[in-house]
Amino acid sequence: TRRSSDLYVQRGISGESIVWAFTTGHAANWHPITWLSHAFDWQISGKNPWMHHATNVCLHAVNAALLFLLLYRCTGALWPSFFVAALFAVHPLNVQSVAWVAERKNVLSTFFGLLSLLAYARYSRTKSAPAYAASLALLACGLMSKPMLVTWPFVMLLMDYWPLQRIAAPIRDFKQVVRQVLKLTPEKVPYFALVFVSSVVTYLVQSRAGATGGEGGIPILYRCLNAIVSYAAYLWQTVWPFGLAAFYPHPFDTIAMWKVVLSLFLLLAITALVLRYGSTKRYLVFGWFFYVGTLVPVIGIVQVGSQSMADRYAYVPLIGFFVLVAWLGSDAKTTLRKPAAIFGALSVVLLSVRTINESPHWRNGITLWEHAVEVTSNNYVAHNNLGTAYKKAKMVDKAVPHFVESLKFRPGHPGALVNLGQLMLDQRNVAEAVSTLEKAVQSSPGHAVAQFTLATAYFAAQRFDKSLEHAKIAQSLSPGDAKIYNLLGILSDVQGRREEAIQYFQTALRINPGLRSAETNLQRVLSK
Repeated sequence: TRRSSDLYVQRGISGESIVWAFTTGHAANWHPITWLSHAFDWQISGKNPWMHHATNVCLHAVNAALLFLLLYRCTGALWPSFFVAALFAVHPLNVQSVAWVAERKNVLSTFFGLLSLLAYARYSRTKSAPAYAASLALLACGLMSKPMLVTWPFVMLLMDYWPLQRIAAPIRDFKQVVRQVLKLTPEKVPYFALVFVSSVVTYLVQSRAGATGGEGGIPILYRCLNAIVSYAAYLWQTVWPFGLAAFYPHPFDTIAMWKVVLSLFLLLAITALVLRYGSTKRYLVFGWFFYVGTLVPVIGIVQVGSQSMADRYAYVPLIGFFVLVAWLGSDAKTTLRKPAAIFGALSVVLLSVRTINESPHWRNGITLWEHAVEVTSNNYVAHNNLGTAYKKAKMVDKAVPHFVESLKFRPGHPGALVNLGQLMLDQRNVAEAVSTLEKAVQSSPGHAVAQFTLATAYFAAQRFDKSLEHAKIAQSLSPGDAKIYNLLGILSDVQGRREEAIQYFQTALRINPGLRSAETNLQRVLSK
């Protein structure tokens, strides 16, 4: 059966889909423009996925062109600007954002974000009111594509230091820098207002969906330690992009302290060097603090999900690091410029080869998660997802060991327990399915799918009262799931409450008119 979100997206651009896009918090996100972009793709190509992938690729290519245009217009430096855009275009860390259609929100928000910076750069030169209004409107569009752009007002302040040089004081003259920043702050107030509204909406949507805090909640100490290591790890993956995976499990309390200490030393050392030389080499300040600042929303201090880091989170922040590297190379002594240029060109070629090798891993679920299992350790999510991919491919014998392996690394993982329980149900091992699914619910009472699957297992065991109890819990956790209302209708019919059953089936069909089982059940009850 299709989810209600699929139905709205698959209607294409319509009044109904527009209203839904701006009012839904589906998938723990509020990104109406992203939803509408998917609806537009569906309207063009229907079930064929080519348009969805082509749109991502085109947006990424346009983003690289916009990045070049922004840097070239602001600095007049042709080759450094081109080098930054080239690195951004071909770096393997960006494969996830482009190849994964669901990451449309990343490439789309960056598209609007770069356009916003271009308009802001024009405003800073001309004080044009239309340019200022365009910059604000484009930032709003970016935030409605993905709230990653909440750092954009700070990025504009960095641009005021370099390359726009509206902040004339050198970084070492901290008091003078602060005065000039305060002088420019009033024009940033509308930007901060947009960011504040976006942040509040995002937090509310994710909180209601149970996405904040990670799986089971991660203590703040472990989040901070992981954030320190992740800052350094993204840098390492930038220069050595091997072992990339679709998911990196959070280390929780197993994080190695030597990694924390080494990472903290690296970050402090780079920051000290930037502050030491940033008065004469202003691009150092822009590049480094762009990288550090734009990672803040996704570094894991506010944990969303149970990953330690993700390749897609580096899509925007890496721009800062690329700027730092490119301008350092162009600023080298005359005798070193030719070797730097050769090294830069070679880097682009080698990174392109890595991207070509990395992309096939995203061909399907099996190739994606087989690779993740291969290059990571203790990856309970990768094992569970690989098992799910095998299950969908009717390769049950291969699926079960991965569910078991997932539970070995993460005992009580509800996803793996639900998958195992569903397989047992499919094989008519009802008693074992009930036992396994009870463990899933005990581990995660707020897991709607676990509650629903346990309800179906109790129904198969003809324990209708228990089935109704858990179906009601599932309905309260996921009130927009048509399958739950269908099950509630079946249970009502079994217990002789046919008018109630009719209402449940009708509700299921209102949510998902394509749910054939609900339609069949409704006709059957009406015929009685």
